[in-house]
Amino acid sequence: MDNILNDDQIGIFFSCYKENEAVSFCINNIRDHYPHAPIYIASDGGYDFSDVCGSNSTFFMYEDILGYVNNPESKEEDKLIFCCREFLNRIKDAVEYCKTEYIIYYEPDILLRGKIRTDINSDLSGSFANIIHPNVLSLIQKYNPANTNYNFGACGGSLIRTSSLLRILGDTDDDLLKELIYNDKRISNCDYLLTVLFCIFGYQYSENIDFIEANRNPNWELTNHSIVHQYHKHYLENYDGKYKKS
Repeated sequence: MDNILNDDQIGIFFSCYKENEAVSFCINNIRDHYPHAPIYIASDGGYDFSDVCGSNSTFFMYEDILGYVNNPESKEEDKLIFCCREFLNRIKDAVEYCKTEYIIYYEPDILLRGKIRTDINSDLSGSFANIIHPNVLSLIQKYNPANTNYNFGACGGSLIRTSSLLRILGDTDDDLLKELIYNDKRISNCDYLLTVLFCIFGYQYSENIDFIEANRNPNWELTNHSIVHQYHKHYLENYDGKYKKS
């Protein structure tokens, strides 16, 4: 069953870097549809965006970790584990600030075209564009033999039920993160990490019914999806290699 989320049901965890124009656009765009929803802005070692904070929003500056986990195959396992823990701590901070039933993981390449619809049975909804590696599936099934999900993609635009997330964060220790990273370093990417953790602990990961990606769907403008990911109109460069400009 679909459910349309209102201001008091959804918070925004907005992870950004140096995308000045895109960040300003996104904040204004969010407020067009959610004028009162709480927004938690987290700069990943980039610029200070406190000047775009209005009412019911806050800003924090963090160490750059999302840049480090690009091309993780060549990176040190212990630092990747640290990056996973740091990302999980950030999203927990955002959940505790927003105090909402759902939180959307937001990035500067998102266009919001209306209030968000969600499947009320889903704990985490995102893209199904990627296939979980067989070795990672085996690891998931070690903890959750009943797992039936084979896709991942909890990228920008993904919707998270906060009560489920907080239980998962409470059960995720460094030993589990170590096991994941030593199995596949790519799990350090947040879209993979979130999906795998939800599957391990038996929560439902589903395809986001209100989400579309501009690069993968050239006719996205003709659709009625509220969340458009890979919307790079306001990206002026590749931001130190973090993003590819389209």
